[in-house]
Amino acid sequence: MIKNKMHHKIKEFYSSIKSLYCKEINSYVYFNNSGLAHLHRKGGALRSKQDQKRRFELFRKYIKSISHDRYNITTRNSPKGNSACVFIALEKKFDTRRIKIILRQINKGKIHFFSIMEYDK
Repeated sequence: MIKNKMHHKIKEFYSSIKSLYCKEINSYVYFNNSGLAHLHRKGGALRSKQDQKRRFELFRKYIKSISHDRYNITTRNSPKGNSACVFIALEKKFDTRRIKIILRQINKGKIHFFSIMEYDK
């Protein structure tokens, strides 16, 4: 039951954000099912409850910052050699936390949220 409540809460918040304008990349970022699924799963396997909760808390706290904060940006093509898929990493330090937001664009379509993580560097 707790799992279902957490999943519902995440889905409700995530679904309330249709798109955000990201001035750093001069484009809207859309929030589709792919990003929501990646908060819960990695490579088809369910993430641990702790990992899901941590990623959702990062998402909830930092995602709207893409509209107004400055980020370091890196881009790369899909590691599987599919040049039609581009990943855009937005990296920023917030106080003591380093946050990386991953965006994805497939076949020059709309840019969408793909993942969020805390990283060390």
